[in-house]
Amino acid sequence: SPGVFLQGLDVRAPGGGSLASVSMPEEVVRDAFAFHAGEMRDFSGAGDPSGTALTAFCGEECHTVGAEPHALLRELASRFHEPRSVPWDDVEQLLAAARAAAGASCGEDDETSALRRDSTCGVSKLLLAAPDAATIATWRPRWEALLGSRASVTQAVPTMLEVLPVGHDKTTGFESLAACLARESGLAFRSGAKTAKTSDETSARAVSNDSNVANELRGSSPLAPLRVVAVGDGENDAGMLRAAGVGVALANAC
Repeated sequence: SPGVFLQGLDVRAPGGGSLASVSMPEEVVRDAFAFHAGEMRDFSGAGDPSGTALTAFCGEECHTVGAEPHALLRELASRFHEPRSVPWDDVEQLLAAARAAAGASCGEDDETSALRRDSTCGVSKLLLAAPDAATIATWRPRWEALLGSRASVTQAVPTMLEVLPVGHDKTTGFESLAACLARESGLAFRSGAKTAKTSDETSARAVSNDSNVANELRGSSPLAPLRVVAVGDGENDAGMLRAAGVGVALANAC
């Protein structure tokens, strides 16, 4: 069935085909785990990086570094029904496991997998879990400074910080799916959000030079509009709510 998953990094069309599958550069993953194990641990002065836990989402798997998954990661699996985090001795082992998982899901051969190794990996996003919202608020500026323009950060809940590949999020994933559903229904989709995919300069390239789709994204299609309602409750939903025809923020939105 169609859907937008992993903060918009994995988008499925009707029938289950992939519309988008995005991963981040390996250097970002290395730097993130080094920062978590280094500066955050040094800051706490107690051998524990401020009581936080870091895990990497790799498709339908999660991977972390350490002897065993942190209690916060076990809660992530039990309370939020995310995959159980598999522990590895170091980040290189984690990346190797992520590459293997991504290659298997894509049907890659060894040569194709090797070509990808130096650029992007099977890690779609990173998640930093903390015991309270104050800890995330303290560390978020430092994470933003570490990542710079190489990745973006967002939050779905106050006690978690998520790191996404730059230029990709729930908004772009939503736009891809909405445009696909509109085409299949003989309708047009016009996004209300300003993203790379909806700009006049890049829309034609983003949709593989399909003029009909480009017109849909720019709002100049003569077709009737696709009517979309989006519902959300977090910072990570804000762009998607703007992109939809009607955006609804829940009463408990943060």
